[in-house]
Amino acid sequence: MADKIDRFSLDQFPKMRLGGREFVKVSPRRILLTASGEDPSQDPEQVWIAYPPPDDQLEFPGHPELEDIGPFVTSGIASHDVDRGITEFRHGEWPGGFTAMQIKDFDDLDLYFQCMGVLHAHGWADGGAGPTAELLARLASIVGGEKIKALHANDPENAHLAIFELAAVHLTSPLSRVWYAANMLALYYIHNDDFRLGILVSEYRIKMRYEVFTLKHMELTEKNRENGAKGGQADRKAERHHTLNEIAQRRFREIAFASDGEGVRLAMRWAAEHDAKAEVPLFRFNGRPLSKKWYAEWLADFRLKARRVK
Repeated sequence: MADKIDRFSLDQFPKMRLGGREFVKVSPRRILLTASGEDPSQDPEQVWIAYPPPDDQLEFPGHPELEDIGPFVTSGIASHDVDRGITEFRHGEWPGGFTAMQIKDFDDLDLYFQCMGVLHAHGWADGGAGPTAELLARLASIVGGEKIKALHANDPENAHLAIFELAAVHLTSPLSRVWYAANMLALYYIHNDDFRLGILVSEYRIKMRYEVFTLKHMELTEKNRENGAKGGQADRKAERHHTLNEIAQRRFREIAFASDGEGVRLAMRWAAEHDAKAEVPLFRFNGRPLSKKWYAEWLADFRLKARRVK
């Protein structure tokens, strides 16, 4: 929704940051009235929507490169197995492209066993893939036994999957791992909703592969934003200079007679060695190493202080 709304019309609404992203609190009715030129009245019903970042619509952010290794291809967080067998083979090599129909990622049996494994681990499914007595008792205490009987009467073959889907509403957090498992099975075997299933399967795989790194990055981004708002980058610069000065003093013989270029390379190597042992990298900004210009400025400052000491 947010990407279809004029960015400037959102600036009048309250904003907040969550997980490294920006959101605005708006009334859908007020947006419609404002867009139509009418005088918007105060609407008590308000929702948070994502504030759309600038987008030139040319490429994905970060511009990931495509890597092609046999039947396996990857580009950034996207990775797929590809069936090259239905692609014409010419001049001793495969063409660089393929169609989406050649992607072999989905296997319904693999999906079933993965999801059932999660349900077993949570004590929801018994050895026969049916709901455990404990799950049934907990669910009956919330929705009533008649509701569970109705699920069996409506679709005896898939009643156990309907029970897992209902349990995902009442007995776990939305978007948790067991929530995904129960709902992916229901989408495939009960609702035949391939579109929603594809979205959840893709999200599930991304969360399994990259969730830890994503959360750490979001946390680091949020801390950097907060530090920057408090003048933290100035403190960060002082900490970098102090740390590098200490290293240079301990290894003064190496840098004392080095040329400017050699001194910069030494400082960059020392910084990389320090960050390799640190829990949070010190000599990086926005995930990237500091520039050679930064190290050249540090070197000039360090040598000036060293001459003053002498």
